[in-house]
This record gives sequence, C-alpha cells and structure tokens, in this order.
Amino acid sequence: MTTETAAEIYARARRITDSLGATPTTTPTTAADPARENFQALMEKAQADLADLRRPDGSARHTPTEMTERREQIRAGVTAALEAYQGPLIEAQSAVQAELAELTEFDPNSILADLSADELTRANGLRSFIQEDVANLSALALAPAIEAAIKSNDRPALALYFRELPKRSAAIGAPTATGKMRKPALAERSAWARLESAIKKHLTPPDDGKRKTLQKRYAELTKARSSAVRAADDGSVSIKF
Repeated sequence: MTTETAAEIYARARRITDSLGATPTTTPTTAADPARENFQALMEKAQADLADLRRPDGSARHTPTEMTERREQIRAGVTAALEAYQGPLIEAQSAVQAELAELTEFDPNSILADLSADELTRANGLRSFIQEDVANLSALALAPAIEAAIKSNDRPALALYFRELPKRSAAIGAPTATGKMRKPALAERSAWARLESAIKKHLTPPDDGKRKTLQKRYAELTKARSSAVRAADDGSVSIKF
C-alpha cells in the first residue's frame, strides 16, 4: 500500500475544503495557495535537513545526542505544520456539522415566528378554536381537521396544532403503581403522537439530497483529518528518520 506524503495529504485536504459549497459543475480553483506552498517547502527543507545529518557514506555528522536533538527539531517542525494544516479542516467540519444540525433539529414551533402578517392574523383568529378542539376532541375526531390542514398547507393552523398537541398527550392517563401506562391511555397517547408526527413531517423542509451531500463531505473531512492525525502522531510523515 502506498503511503501518502505529507504534501499529498495536505493537497487532498485543501481540495476538499475548497470544494465545500461548490456546485457539481464548478471547476476547482487553480489559484496559488500560499499555505500549501509553505507546507510543501517545509517538507522539502525537512528532507534536506535530514539528509544533511549524514555524510555521503552514511555516517553521522554529529554525536548521537546531537543527532537525536536535530531529528526532534525537524520532527517538531513537521508536526507543527500538520497541526496548522488541520485548522481549515476543523473549521469546515464544524460548518458541515452546523448545517446537518439545522436539518436534523428542525422545530415546527419555529414556524410561528416565520409567519407572514396575514398568516399571523389567521393564527390569532384560529388560536382559541384550535386550543378548544385539542383539549376536548379525541385524536380520531381531530384527525380529519389536521389532515385537511396538511392538504391545504394551512401553516398557521398546523403550527398551532403542533404546539397544542403535546399538552393533550402529556395529560393522558397517569401511570400505574409499577410505572407502566394503562393500555387504553398508551394507545391514546400513541394516536396523538402520530398526529404530531404527521404535522412535523409536513412542515419540515425537504433537504433535496442536501443531507446526503453534507454527510459525504463530513466523511471526507473526517478521513482527511484522520490521515493528518496519523501522520502527526507518527511525527515523521513520509520522512524517514
């Protein structure tokens, strides 16, 4: 198996970070990258410095103690460069994590804050009626109204239903002495939970493949970071000490 050099690892990681946010048809940038050039220059200097520790015949130019100290200085420089190189990767990975969290943790309750002026007026007019229906009707009786709201994409009504349904569900039946809920109450709570789930599914924006793309990017960044970490832990990268 071919071992990647530090410069190759760095170049691959830069390609990954440069591609973030680019469309599939975007041509990768070929602009000069001072950080990569500096890194490559350091690798070349480290190689030269290591080679200079020995004479052409392979014998050491310095005492064993000095040889060890000089090797460690070179190793420290390589490790520092690798640690600096990981900075953009870590930032890019954090950005991907944040985007994934937005997709995963969408809260339909936030819809109320995003309603237009007309939708807010409608929500205020519906509020007391929806509160009364949720408090007094069974899940089976309320289901047609929620289904109609979903079909018509009635965001004010759905946002209000979603806010009120957990209150009704939480008030259903007390657990038995053993901590278990009686079957009728359990079934009723499950019915309310299904209504809540249907509303959330409808209101959650489709990711249009964005989640899969982000997960792929995250995996690529993780792989690149792992390669760098292994190289930094080893301390020698492709340089033979």
